[in-house]
Amino acid sequence: MHFNRFDLNLLVALDALLEEKNVTRAAERLYMSQPAMSGALQRLRERFNDPLLIRVGRKMELTPRARTLIEPVREILLQVRNTIDVEPEFDPSTARRSFTVLMSDYVATVLLPEVIRRISTRAPGIKIQVATLGGRDHEQIETGRADLMIRARVDPRIESTLISENLNVDELFDDDWVCVTDANNSAIGEELTLEEYASLPHVSHDFGRRTPMLEEISHAQISLDLDVCAAAPNFTTLMFMLPGTQLLALIPRRLAQTLSRHIDVRMMSPPVDLPRLDEVLIWHNRHELDAGHAWLRGAFMESAGELD
Repeated sequence: MHFNRFDLNLLVALDALLEEKNVTRAAERLYMSQPAMSGALQRLRERFNDPLLIRVGRKMELTPRARTLIEPVREILLQVRNTIDVEPEFDPSTARRSFTVLMSDYVATVLLPEVIRRISTRAPGIKIQVATLGGRDHEQIETGRADLMIRARVDPRIESTLISENLNVDELFDDDWVCVTDANNSAIGEELTLEEYASLPHVSHDFGRRTPMLEEISHAQISLDLDVCAAAPNFTTLMFMLPGTQLLALIPRRLAQTLSRHIDVRMMSPPVDLPRLDEVLIWHNRHELDAGHAWLRGAFMESAGELD
């Protein structure tokens, strides 16, 4: 298809080239041959009168002109896809769609099973692809690689830097924290005291460079120099690191209760005040008129409302 003498099929190739910065990988992504992708790149260079990709050392880099094309090209393709895919009416019993949802191991353990049960009985043609939260989660929502994201509000100071005006946020559910340790940890009495909390080694969830660990929040609140001797990428790993040690970990209560059925650990109330764990549902506003997307959001909200 052509528009103003421009082959619109080249936009798909351009999007892949702008993201991959590599002709071979862009060709593989679109199931094209490398010569065909090289030909598309040449046509794009002629159309924009710009090399778009240039070699810098051993790598290919985008030209300034190419960088200005990243967002508008991707948005055009997303709008086209949504126009084609979005159904003004949605019948969950007959619909066949796939959604990618970003979430933590915690959410996947305490909330996702109920969501899957709802889908299996009400919308058996809906498929959920779970993706793990990482370092560029909001970008995946912005670019359409993921349809929904569920994540925690850990530090209000950075929320405004993460949420753009294109994203919608809705409260999903909250939880409190428990201290978890080996069931036979003799260094702790009947209740965990502040002195024991401060003296024992801790293992922490590392939320990433921009977000402080929970133990760092505790430290700021009570001015304690806690011994954080290890960090893990998720809460489940933390739990399995505890047996046979004197380590302490702060774990969301619902997850700790679920995993404690399989691990010999002990749960106690923290001797410090901690902010509650608030989980939020995030999606792009391009999905506002998508009835199927709205139905899935509703399934998550309903399931969250029934958590103990």
